[in-house]
Amino acid sequence: MKKNRFVTSICVLSLAISLLSFTGVSAKTVKYQTNTVKKTSTYASLDYTNLIVKGKSKVAKAVNRDMKKGNKAALKYYKKMKKTYRTGEYGTGAFFSVDRKVSSKKGKYFSIKENNIEYSAGGAHPISSFVGYNYNIKTGKRVYLTDVLNLDLDTTKKKIQAKLTKYFKKHNIESSIYDETTFKDYKEDTFQFYIKGKKVHVVFSPYDVAPYAVGFVEITFKLK
Repeated sequence: MKKNRFVTSICVLSLAISLLSFTGVSAKTVKYQTNTVKKTSTYASLDYTNLIVKGKSKVAKAVNRDMKKGNKAALKYYKKMKKTYRTGEYGTGAFFSVDRKVSSKKGKYFSIKENNIEYSAGGAHPISSFVGYNYNIKTGKRVYLTDVLNLDLDTTKKKIQAKLTKYFKKHNIESSIYDETTFKDYKEDTFQFYIKGKKVHVVFSPYDVAPYAVGFVEITFKLK
C-alpha cells in the first residue's frame, strides 16, 4: 500500500512539472531594484529611472543591456538640450523625464512600462510617449505583441482596429488621425504594450491614433 502511494505521489509531481514546462510558466520571481537619477543645469533638466535586474540570468542580462542603452540615450539628449538652449535662440530651457515601472515580474513574462515626458520652452504643451519592454523570463528574449497574442501581424492589426473602433465609440471620440491605413507600415515591434496579470495592455501615445487632447489610448487583450 505504501509503495503504491509513493508511486502515485511521484506520478502527480512529474505531471505537475510537465504541465509547468508545457505552458512555459515559471514560478520564479525576477528581483530588481530602481533609483532615480537627476541631472540639472541652468538650461535643461533630466530625470530617469535606473532599473537593474539582479543576478546573472538571461533575462537580467537582456533587461540591463536595454536599460543601460536607454539611460545612455537620455544622457546624450540631456547634453544636447543644454547646448541647444544655452544660446537662448530656442527659449530658456527644456526638461526630459523617463519613468519606468515593472508591471509583471513573475510567470512567463517580465514587463516594464516606460513613460516619457519632454517639454521645450516655447512649446504649446509637453510631449508624452509610452514604450513597453517585454521579455520572456526563461529565455531572456524580447517579445512583441504578435508573440504574446500568438497571432500573425495582419490578424493582430485587424483585432486592434476592431478594439479601437469600439473604444472611440464608447468614449465619443472623433479621430481625424486614425483610419484603416494607420497601421499599414507597422511592424511586429511597432506596437507598444505592457503585461499585467492576465491582460495585455496595448498603449497608443498622443497623436498615434487620436489628437493630443485625448491623451493615451489603451486597449486590452487576454494574455494567451
